[in-house]
Amino acid sequence: MGMVLTDAYYKQVAANSISAGPIAAGVLNGAKLELYKDGPPPDRLSLLADYTICDFAGYSNFGPVVWGPIYRRADNGWATTAPSHQWALTDAAIPGLIGGLLVTDSTGLILLAAMAFASPVSLLDVGSAIIVTPTIVVGGTDEGGACVTGSGAAAA
Repeated sequence: MGMVLTDAYYKQVAANSISAGPIAAGVLNGAKLELYKDGPPPDRLSLLADYTICDFAGYSNFGPVVWGPIYRRADNGWATTAPSHQWALTDAAIPGLIGGLLVTDSTGLILLAAMAFASPVSLLDVGSAIIVTPTIVVGGTDEGGACVTGSGAAAA
């Protein structure tokens, strides 16, 4: 499953009268990235409260995110990619199980986009890490996702 933009994202686009093309980077800039442990498969109606945020040793959300330029993909979809971010386990007494990625607004209170990983990622040893490079896509054949790498990471 790819990255799913929520109704909250589209409402912010409409409320701010943003017509900067197929992806409203203004809504995404300043966003925060969160990892979640568990929750339902993301859909347009997903809310932040639907997900349990990770709490492994060394975890904190990442932001503000500055997304890259919007570009057209080979499948005619439009995309933007955020810089990669690494989360690493700092204490094996509190391991990490990661189910997916969330993109919130700058306040960290409104869910803009969500993605479930193909399989959960486990961080069990100190220094094990996950590196995520999120991409949001509108249109085309692929609705975006994230490149997920690192020790213990499964491809998303």
